[in-house]
Amino acid sequence: MGKFKAMLDNHLERMKFSSMNRAIISRLIEFSTTRTSDAGAYVELLRMEPMLATRILGVVNSSWASPVRPVTQIDRAVTMLGLAHTRALALSFCLEHCHLNAGIDPLLSKTLWESSLLKAVAAQLLARTARVPAAEEYFLSGLFQDLGMPLFMALDADYVKLLNYPQATVRVLLDYELEHFETTHAAVGGVIAERMGLPARYLFDILEHHRRDTNLTQADTPAQIWINMAAGLLPHATRRWRIADLMALEKLVTQFGGHVWPNLQAFLEQLTVTYDELITRLSKDPPPPLLDAELLEQLAVANRQATTEIMHQQVRDSARSAASG
Repeated sequence: MGKFKAMLDNHLERMKFSSMNRAIISRLIEFSTTRTSDAGAYVELLRMEPMLATRILGVVNSSWASPVRPVTQIDRAVTMLGLAHTRALALSFCLEHCHLNAGIDPLLSKTLWESSLLKAVAAQLLARTARVPAAEEYFLSGLFQDLGMPLFMALDADYVKLLNYPQATVRVLLDYELEHFETTHAAVGGVIAERMGLPARYLFDILEHHRRDTNLTQADTPAQIWINMAAGLLPHATRRWRIADLMALEKLVTQFGGHVWPNLQAFLEQLTVTYDELITRLSKDPPPPLLDAELLEQLAVANRQATTEIMHQQVRDSARSAASG
């Protein structure tokens, strides 16, 4: 057994999966996947978890809300936030505590939290466009995809550097994990999800979000599979875009959602609007915009190169066909 594998096993065994009551987490997940849950149910739940109640009150009293008088009552805080934002904030708070309990730096936790939230918003957006039942569940699936990453980040400084490396695609990252830890963040995330008591649906999505399927068809691919894969191609560290992964994402988005988004840029622009609105509500210090001119130009260049390569391949295929005939 390698050094990192032994360290990982030991860390995983000692890890406290949440300083919050597991029953509270279970109820939050139940509420978030049930449309009948109302604000009153959240208010009662928040009153039973002081740490979470404190976070909610902190957000509504922050600069973006600027209340005339300090908000001190949970029911008023939930009303100000709205049910959707209360739900997202509560679940994100649980996720942040999992990160910190793994032993990573708060700044790294913030970066990973932002990335997880981006994946959650993307998965929900794709699910709503596909008009699948229980679209809210996809938000949770995206949010929990990378539960295993904090352990790797806590144990290996080079792994953290890899997340910021421009050429570190999903495949490069997984190969590194297998070489150094003899497992992947998806597999470790599955263990954590099971010990947290998450429903089997989310356990499956965590384990399978980096599937290698390349021949997906609309006829026989469940929405849960392609949406989960698409969210998994977004960066593991926010704004650390990988062009190769984005090109793979464009293939999925246009194949399954081309009736809404003719290209990846259209999807990313809508995703950015939704994400920026949510992150502004949930974060005390909103991060800079996701998209910039440089990224859009890189995507344009990559698309031109891909188109040229397809044309050259067609010419080569035609030449071989003529020669063999």
